[in-house]
Amino acid sequence: MCSIPDKGPLLSPDTWANLPLELIREILFILAILSEQNARDLRLVSSDVNVLVLPLLFRNIYISKTKDVARLTTILLPKRKNHIPALKSRLHVIPRPLSTYKVKSCILVINDRRPSIEEALARIAPVFCSISNLAITARNLQAHGYWLRRHPIRPKTMMILHYGSPCLINYYDPIFENVVYLYTSITLGHRYSDVADLPSLTHLAVSTRHDLPETTAKNVAASLHAILKECQMLQMLVLVLDYSSLLSSGGHFLPEWESRLEDCLSDGRFILLPDFRPPRLEWEDIVQVPLCDTAKSAETIQIRESIWKRAERWKKSLSTISKPLEKQKLWLSFSSDTQFRVAGSSSNHHEPEWEIDLVERDNYQHPKASDPDLKGFVGFQSAFDG
Repeated sequence: MCSIPDKGPLLSPDTWANLPLELIREILFILAILSEQNARDLRLVSSDVNVLVLPLLFRNIYISKTKDVARLTTILLPKRKNHIPALKSRLHVIPRPLSTYKVKSCILVINDRRPSIEEALARIAPVFCSISNLAITARNLQAHGYWLRRHPIRPKTMMILHYGSPCLINYYDPIFENVVYLYTSITLGHRYSDVADLPSLTHLAVSTRHDLPETTAKNVAASLHAILKECQMLQMLVLVLDYSSLLSSGGHFLPEWESRLEDCLSDGRFILLPDFRPPRLEWEDIVQVPLCDTAKSAETIQIRESIWKRAERWKKSLSTISKPLEKQKLWLSFSSDTQFRVAGSSSNHHEPEWEIDLVERDNYQHPKASDPDLKGFVGFQSAFDG
């Protein structure tokens, strides 16, 4: 049933039957930890063993489809309340309380806004109270805000996505109280809130398009400069541009951005990083949780690092370069890492790519909410559309 790594002596049925219950539970728990497949196999042994090993399968939760919500609620919610004493096994435990699940990471990028989905997730909300990493779309943050605020859900790392079309959020929301690391594309929110209002923030990454209208680009630069001035706890602010798009445009956008960001670049905490990676891969690197099998390869593990670590490496490498040609070679080396990651993972995803930037996708299912920077353009597709 389950794979056992060491070829040691096997326990006889009689010996196993006479082991203390605590030792049996510990053996099953360790066996489940060894691999996810072991844990899945052990779920089939009995309902009691299923309750024992379930938390190991729900350390990282990925919700991108309606069926993901149905699967979660079906598995996690108690199936029965009354047990017949005569049918209890020696390992019997009561249904596991939802609050005992220690979920580390949650991804909520479901492109569907229905009350039934929101109510279903609200029923298992205590499961999410232990998460430290949360990737969520702005629309999901709005739609599920009522149960997210009702429970002490306080992640330390967040990625705010804009899947489909841009949507403002409220940075005064309690869910941001403990956020230390934030990756987003929008720094201003509802009710005059902005990223600088986050009390625990130390590392911020902001993604934007390289070809913004001049007025909008200046507003972005001014916003970043204001954050550096107001957010005293901030240790690093990274602005991410896509180098491949910069190359296709002849590279003339980078000097323009460096000119706009002159005040920011004078602050040692600010880094302009011309190395955009698709948000799915970026999140994988930030939380060190692979979302596809190719991420387990040795080559990928060697280059996996958070956006802030990558920015530090970029800044350190850039400090040793004086010639423009050497700078371009450095850009290309960073870009090749990104291309390797994208090529290695693109075939493993059968759903639209996450979108961090403020663009509107043609396949968005809800009423159109036009990007104010793109009025007059028809059928715009993200440059990073997978």
